[in-house]
Amino acid sequence: MSRNILIISPHLDDAALSLSQHILYWLAKGDTVTIATLFTRGSVEQQTLYTARKAEDLEAAAKLGATSIYLNFLDAPFRFLEPISYTNILSWPTQPSIEEAVMKELTTILHSHQFDTILAPLGVGNHVDHRVAFNAAHALSYKQTLYYEERPYAIVPEHIQMRTGEPVSFDASFWERYWSTGYISSFSEQKDHKNIMELYEKEGTRAEQPKLVRHSSMHNHKLAQQSLAVVSLYKTQTPALYPHPQEFQDLYLNTPETLWILQAHDNPLMQNNCRVEKI
Repeated sequence: MSRNILIISPHLDDAALSLSQHILYWLAKGDTVTIATLFTRGSVEQQTLYTARKAEDLEAAAKLGATSIYLNFLDAPFRFLEPISYTNILSWPTQPSIEEAVMKELTTILHSHQFDTILAPLGVGNHVDHRVAFNAAHALSYKQTLYYEERPYAIVPEHIQMRTGEPVSFDASFWERYWSTGYISSFSEQKDHKNIMELYEKEGTRAEQPKLVRHSSMHNHKLAQQSLAVVSLYKTQTPALYPHPQEFQDLYLNTPETLWILQAHDNPLMQNNCRVEKI
């Protein structure tokens, strides 16, 4: 039986960067996939960039075969008065007014379509817009909600552990690996290091994070090749997100895409707490 699937994407690339293999697989099975992208606007000065980003996203969606909806919320760097920095993007609060507005728009979409499943970002990497999307999806408590690991943030396995309630150790070897990770080296500066280390120590010991378990993983060589081609369409983003070619290739050709679900005591509708898609 075919399904109607909604993917919540924080930005103009997250769904394709993180779920291309799943999307290709679902569409090949006869499912319908809609991508609702939340934060699609920048400042007036950034209009040219965001127009280009939307064009890339539409091209990627067409290559995948998915339908796109744009909710036109303002991207995080333009919602806050503080300067744009790697530290601020990870530490800014989610803002109740923004979460409520996102929930309202998503509720309208859910009421106008008969979606069987929604997929939301796990919040891997702690980007404020990803946390907003996670919180909104969690609060909506839709009949089946799965959470996907966002790329490139999932390159750092401790990011996943932080979001799924697993213990994390931030030792010297972690930080050496962390600062050399492609996207982190692109966006962070030396002045960020102390604040980021303090933030991670704080976030890594939080007890109130909803507990999740792995739901399914997917990896297929042919789909991985197609996924890499789709991701490569985001020419305004991939040079900074993936400055190390080998890291880029390894992530998309050799690493499974993984979905998560709330533990049974948080999610009474959960039936399977771990399975693997057969391709």
